[in-house]
Parts: sequence; structure tokens; C-alpha cells
Amino acid sequence: MKTILFLGVEVDLFTSCFGNESLWKALGCQFQSLPEPCNLAAAAEALGNKDLQCVVIEDHENEVWDLVKGYYDKGGFVVYFGIMGEFSAPSAIGGEIGADWSFSAYTTHNYLLTPVAFNYIGDAIRKQQYSKCNLVAAPEGERLMVPEVMTLEEFFEENASDDDDEEEVAKAKASYEEFREAQLRQSPLVLHRNEKGGRFAYLGFVNGDGKIPNIVQALLTDTPANASV
Repeated sequence: MKTILFLGVEVDLFTSCFGNESLWKALGCQFQSLPEPCNLAAAAEALGNKDLQCVVIEDHENEVWDLVKGYYDKGGFVVYFGIMGEFSAPSAIGGEIGADWSFSAYTTHNYLLTPVAFNYIGDAIRKQQYSKCNLVAAPEGERLMVPEVMTLEEFFEENASDDDDEEEVAKAKASYEEFREAQLRQSPLVLHRNEKGGRFAYLGFVNGDGKIPNIVQALLTDTPANASV
């Protein structure tokens, strides 16, 4: 059985959002937890476990960060549990791992899973209901979920009148493209890869609404999501 390692993470808070330990065990993963402050020797030993699936952290500035970063650099899978919405965390982590990340919003959207996400969790789940999240601006190829953006026609209904001339229509279209791109840069789930195959994910979910537990379980266990669960 694979191991999911929690370093300085409130496991009860994690499972309250993403499912209890028995659900994770059914997917072939058991939990190991080390409290904060973490003993460096114990953390190093845990990170060297050949059956380690991924490591979950809540703090990128603690005493074990260099060990976690080293694990990622060598091809490991690291997950940042961003429930607290620390505004500086995405850009600070991005700077450490070479990712162009920044905090973009704390708000509510309906979400769509992207083709990038399908590569990791399959395509059984395609939408997530209206839910509030901590959101990150990241490159398109790293966004696993994005807001469901209104169409150009819907945008026109809200922002243009029937008697607008061609110049005004052109301005409205340009405004829509700016609006659309701004919306798509509000992702609750992003993932950066390095050249060694290391993965670093940011989870911006603040609850377990809808299919969020299924999505997170699938991503962290490398198991295709089951939409019927």
C-alpha cells in the first residue's frame, strides 16, 4: 500500500474536506502524519520511503521545506493544502519551484475541469458545482480547473445595447476577451511539473462541495475519478 505523508498538516481538516481515511485506503493509500515542528531526521526518513505516493504540506517556510523541495526536485509529488488562503504562498512557492503562480482571488464560481486534468484523473468528472475557493493565476498548461465563463452572447446582453455601433461592438468584444482571460486565471487547482517528473500541486479548496473529494482523491492517488461516487 502506498503512503500519503502529512508534514505539519491538520489531517482532520484535510479529511473533513476530501474524505475519511477509509476512503483513501480503498484507493490503495494509507496516511502517515508528522506534526509541526517536524523532527528533521524523522521527516527525511519518511520522505525516503520507497512506497511514498505524495507529501502534503500547509507551510512552505518551516524547518522541513528544504527536504520537501529536494524530494520534489528528484521527481516526487508535493501537494500544498491551501485552505487557509495565504495570499503570498502561491508566488512564494512558485518562485522556489520555477512556476509562474500568484494568488488571484477568493470567490465563488462554477468550475470546469480542463483537458490537462483529464491526463491525471480521467474525464469522468467534467464540472464542479458553484463553490468558493482560494484561486491561483497560473499558465494555461498548469490549470486543472477553471471557472465556467459566460459566453460572448451572455456578456453582450450584460454589457452592450441593441443600438451599439460597430466601434462599440468591437470594444465590447475586446472587453470580453480581457474578461474571459481574467476569469480563466482563477484556478482552484493547479499543477507544475519539473524535468525530473516531479509534481507540485496547489489545492485551493476550502470545503468538500460536490465532486471536490473525488477530484482530490483521484489526483493524489493517481486513480481515475469515479463520477458515480
